[in-house]
Amino acid sequence: MRFELQWLLRSEGEVFITCNVYANFSVAEKEIDVKIAALLNDTVGTLMSMAHSDPACRIGIIVGTGTNACYVEKLSNCPKLSDYQKYEDDEMVINVEWGAFGDNGALDFILTAFDEMIDKRSINPGQQRFEKAISGMYLGELVRLVLVDLYKNAGLFQNDPENAKSLLRQHSFLTKYVSIIEKDNLEHSEEFPKTRKVLATYFNITKISKVECEVIARTGRALVRRSANMCAAAVVTLINRMNLPMVNIGCDGSVYKLHPTYKTFLESKIEDLLDSITNRFTLKLSEDGSGRGAALVAAVASTPHKPRRRKKVSKAGKKDHMSAATKRLAAELEKASSAVSSMSSSEHSSVSSSLRSTRDDRSEKRSSAAGGPVNASATAQCKIS
Repeated sequence: MRFELQWLLRSEGEVFITCNVYANFSVAEKEIDVKIAALLNDTVGTLMSMAHSDPACRIGIIVGTGTNACYVEKLSNCPKLSDYQKYEDDEMVINVEWGAFGDNGALDFILTAFDEMIDKRSINPGQQRFEKAISGMYLGELVRLVLVDLYKNAGLFQNDPENAKSLLRQHSFLTKYVSIIEKDNLEHSEEFPKTRKVLATYFNITKISKVECEVIARTGRALVRRSANMCAAAVVTLINRMNLPMVNIGCDGSVYKLHPTYKTFLESKIEDLLDSITNRFTLKLSEDGSGRGAALVAAVASTPHKPRRRKKVSKAGKKDHMSAATKRLAAELEKASSAVSSMSSSEHSSVSSSLRSTRDDRSEKRSSAAGGPVNASATAQCKIS
């Protein structure tokens, strides 16, 4: 059994599990009182978490192990909701699932031989091409593939070729190593201490030159920058679609949070691609946004709300509605009449007696509530029946 409860809400004795629950037993069999108040994507949770404190937040993105986004769209722009006018609100949140962008070949012009290797070795070849190019699950492996190519064809690690063979193991170069090495770029270190430590600690590569360290650090930065640039292009597409003067973007995910320059790269490229005269934006970290956002949605979903006023209906609409209601009532009356007609005389007498008893009982209760006399025998008869 494994539970991963990111957020819990307690309301009138009920427990609302709002995010990521994994278990190998039936909740019903264990007689656990669980109410599923809301089911939502983690990007929607990120958006809702940020929008709670910042109403200008209209986009939620996650760049972590995977990547995805959502945004606020007008119902009138949703062709699947052709009858959108019946809804009380005129906007909804769209889960973009942009990780699948490029599955139709739209990204072929930018993907490299290393991207093709990643895709072919994955569990879902031909799918999630955008995600495989930018997310944390694959960034470290992309860097490793480039380094292996340089090792085999350009003499990288020529001073320690035997230990360098440890890089040949798939998925051995984690994305967190890329984040650590990036600190050498930020500090403009000539000795590249972070790079040397990663190679020595995880791959036992100790004989490495300054030039080789620089190549490794620049390789990591180049692939991270590409990731941020591609993500920025997708974000700008959403901003342009909404066409609002100000859009705040709630961001979450390990790559966005933990890589020291990812936000800078992302912000810079969005500024390059966006028309800053008519559109402005801000990137804001939505810490544990998916969990908090799910909690907010669950709280709203489980809280009773006063019904809103119904939209005005035309006279023709009212007439049609009344006509339909009249037809239903007539059908029910005809059904009841047929049922009574088919009764035997004894059944009819029994029903009439029961109805009189119920009517008398109600009269006595009203009299008792008003302080009047109570018929003890009638009360006893009512209790017995």
